[in-house]
Amino acid sequence: MNFHYDVFISYPHISNIDDSNNYNGWVAKFHVGLKRRLTDLLGREAKVWRDNKLQAGAPFRKDIYDKLSKSKVFLCVISPAYMHSSWCLDELREFLRLANLEGNLIIGEHSRVVPVVKTYTSKQQRPFELKDFIYKEFYKIDETIGVPLELGQESGERGFEEYKIKLGEIAWSIFKTVTLIKDESLEDIQKTIFLADTTYDIRDEYDRIKNELLARGFTVLPDKMLPKDHVDAYKSEVESCLKRSFLSIHLLGKSYGMILDGATESTAVLQNFWAADRSKIDTSFKRLVWVSQNLEDIDERQKAFLEFLQSDASAQDGAEILIRPFEGFKTRILQVMSKPVPGLDDGLVRIYIMYDKPDFDYFPHVARYLYHKGYEVKQLSQTDEALQHHKSHLMYCDATLILYGKTHLGWVDERLYDSTIRVKGWGRTSEILCKAIFITNPETKEKQNLFIKSAKLLAPCYDEIPSQALESSLDEFLSDLEKSLSINQKITN
Repeated sequence: MNFHYDVFISYPHISNIDDSNNYNGWVAKFHVGLKRRLTDLLGREAKVWRDNKLQAGAPFRKDIYDKLSKSKVFLCVISPAYMHSSWCLDELREFLRLANLEGNLIIGEHSRVVPVVKTYTSKQQRPFELKDFIYKEFYKIDETIGVPLELGQESGERGFEEYKIKLGEIAWSIFKTVTLIKDESLEDIQKTIFLADTTYDIRDEYDRIKNELLARGFTVLPDKMLPKDHVDAYKSEVESCLKRSFLSIHLLGKSYGMILDGATESTAVLQNFWAADRSKIDTSFKRLVWVSQNLEDIDERQKAFLEFLQSDASAQDGAEILIRPFEGFKTRILQVMSKPVPGLDDGLVRIYIMYDKPDFDYFPHVARYLYHKGYEVKQLSQTDEALQHHKSHLMYCDATLILYGKTHLGWVDERLYDSTIRVKGWGRTSEILCKAIFITNPETKEKQNLFIKSAKLLAPCYDEIPSQALESSLDEFLSDLEKSLSINQKITN
C-alpha cells in the first residue's frame, strides 16, 4: 500500500456554508480541530484533505480518484444533504471498492471508514453501505423541546465540551488506524527515484547517476533484480517501483535494448510508456529523459523510437526531454530534486497580505501604507484560480501578513500552516523571511490569549485602525523584515 493522506474528508458543500470562502463553515472548523489533535498524536503534521471546489454538475474527477486511493482513512460528514449528493455517495462507494479490492477495509479491530453525523438523520436515511459501521453523532436531542441540536464548535456554545470530547475520540480512533497501516510511503516518496533500465552503451552514465543519487541520500528503485522471464512479471514490478517514486529518470543511447518474452518493444521503451501512464494518473509525478548526443551507428529501431518520443504528445506526458551534454543533465536532475524556487531579480520586496472576506475593509489601509513605503503588495485573488494564486504568492513572497479581525482563529491557523508547512510541500526551499499577524477589531478574549511563536504578533490596532496605531504596528513589522533581509543578503553573498 502506498498512501499520501492520513484522512480524506467527504462532505456536501452545503454542510460548510459560510461567508468566508469556506474557511469558517462547520466542516472547515472540524477539519482544523481534527488535524490539530491528530498532528499532536502522530508527532508529525497530519495530512488531512478535503475538496474545496464546488461540485454541482461536475464529473467525478480523476484527481479525486487519485486522492481516494492514497488515503488511509475515509471520514464522511453525514447529513440529509449527503444522501442527496451523488458526488459524496460516489466518493464513499469508490473508497469502499478500493479498500475491499485490497482487502484492507478493516485493520485489526479498526475500520478505515469513519462516519460522522453532523445533522440529525434517521438510521433509515443513512447510506446503506454504512449500515455496519459505528457512527459518531455531533448533535444532541434537547430534552426540553425534543429537537436535535448540533453541538457547538466554539467555547461558550451549547454542547461545546461534548463536541471536544467526541472530536478527541475520533482523532484517537484515526490515530490507531493510521499507525497500524503498513505504509510503503514511510520510505518517503519525495526521496525515492526510479532509475529506468538502460543499455550497454550508456552504462557508465547510468552508474554515475545512481551513485550520485545514493550519495545524496535518495532511495533508488529498482533496488533488486527485476524478473525478466516474461513481460507481465516485469511490468508488475516496474509499475510498483514507479508508484513508490516521485520522479523517474530515463537514459537513452544508440542501442535499442532487450526485448522480453511476450513483448514487442525493448525494456527501455516499455519503462518510458509505463512512466508516462503514471504521469497521467498523478500529475505531480515527473520524468526526466536524457538523450545522448553520441548517436553514431544508432540502431534503426532506437532511431525510430527517439523520433517518436520527440513528436508524440502521449509519449511525452509529464516528461522533460533533454538533449544536452551529460554534465548538464546531471545539473538539471539536482535542480528538480531540490525543487528550487525561481528567483525574481527585479529588486522588489514582496509582502503577501492574507485576509478573509469579513476583513476586506482593513486591507486597503494596510496595503496603501506598505505600498507607499516602497514594497510590492500581493493579495489573494477572488477568482476561480484563487488557490493557485495563493500558492504562487507564498512561493515568491519575502514576507506574509495575516489580517486577524472579524475572521475566525481557525482561518488564521490554516493560513499560518500554509506559510510555514504546506509551502514546503509546494516546492519552496527557503524560509519566508518574516511572518506576522496584524490584529484588529473586534477585541476578543481569543485574541488576548493568543500564543504563537511561528509568526510575529504585532501590537493590536483597534478603534477602526487609527493611522497612528496602524503605522506603529506596521513599522514594527517592517523593521523585522528589513533586519531579516539584511541578514539574508549577507548569507547569500
